[in-house]
Amino acid sequence: DEAFILLYYWVNKDDMEETFKKNIDLLELDIDDYTQRYTILHSIYCDIKEHFSDRRDRVEYFFKARNIDFSTYAALSVLWDFHNYDNDLKTYEEFFGSMEEEKKVRAYAKLIDCEESITIPQEKLCTLADLITFLERSPYDNEAKWEAIKIYHNQEVYYNEVNTLLTEVVELLHSRHQESIAKLEKAFYDYWSEYQNKKDIIDTIREKLSISWKVSREGTIFLPHLFQPFSLSLSIDEEIPTKPDVIRIGIMMNENFVLTGKRIKKEDIVNIGKLLSDKSKVDILDYVSKKPGYGKELANELQLSTATISYHVNALLKEGLLKAEISTNKVYYTLNQEVLAAYFNDLKNYFLK
Repeated sequence: DEAFILLYYWVNKDDMEETFKKNIDLLELDIDDYTQRYTILHSIYCDIKEHFSDRRDRVEYFFKARNIDFSTYAALSVLWDFHNYDNDLKTYEEFFGSMEEEKKVRAYAKLIDCEESITIPQEKLCTLADLITFLERSPYDNEAKWEAIKIYHNQEVYYNEVNTLLTEVVELLHSRHQESIAKLEKAFYDYWSEYQNKKDIIDTIREKLSISWKVSREGTIFLPHLFQPFSLSLSIDEEIPTKPDVIRIGIMMNENFVLTGKRIKKEDIVNIGKLLSDKSKVDILDYVSKKPGYGKELANELQLSTATISYHVNALLKEGLLKAEISTNKVYYTLNQEVLAAYFNDLKNYFLK
């Protein structure tokens, strides 16, 4: 997973220095500790980039986002699903040897447009013809649709190439950076083990992020993020009760799970203004202020693609203007009135005090 995310980050963002500088005064971490963690990550990141510099075009082909986050040709090639906690590198024969077409079709659909795929009955998404119909309605552009089918028909070739890229990253991480990664992991687990003794992490997530869900009877697996160091993600599949929930937390995060609040600055006002000047974002806020809505519902009501809705929703979630609740394997969004009120109060205080 870390190998996949590292290559994905390089192709789609590649702004690690800017991100770390931006957040250095926003997290409740000791500055020396923060800098040490960043230095380790940056060193690893640069080493991997340098190793693949002569193959940048192939890495970009496979790991460029084609729809929502992680919807890439690489994901289609090896059926990599971020929501699984036990992804592993296997040979093509081990991975696809006994896989039925129906399972493969469903996996493809989930990677192309996850939210849309779960709304389709299983019997209507089990053959290649069903997948082509699904793909035609997807947010993929025409070139991506063609490439997706080409990968499907030549799975072994594409699987082996992506597998080779990921294997190289894993081997580099082990051979050159295992000691550094071990330091990051130990610091993370020492910190969170101590915190867990004081307060339940799941309760903290519910409280701080306004996210609620029915916890799996199989429990919850808690993992650190190396190459998404400021992120928190939850992987929940209520359709499979024997599948545990997974929480991944970036190693730069603290017990607040959010960036600590600071006095509003001029650039914050500009950013808020840009956010609320977008009609689609305002339409989303307007809709969910009246009743909860999930992605596909918002797309239909506002006549936008699910990919566009996902983009706008993620921006609003990042700023805390939306709340999220997971129910029946869908994420429902509502207006976060407290945060919106705080924004306007900050604006008033900035100009009047």
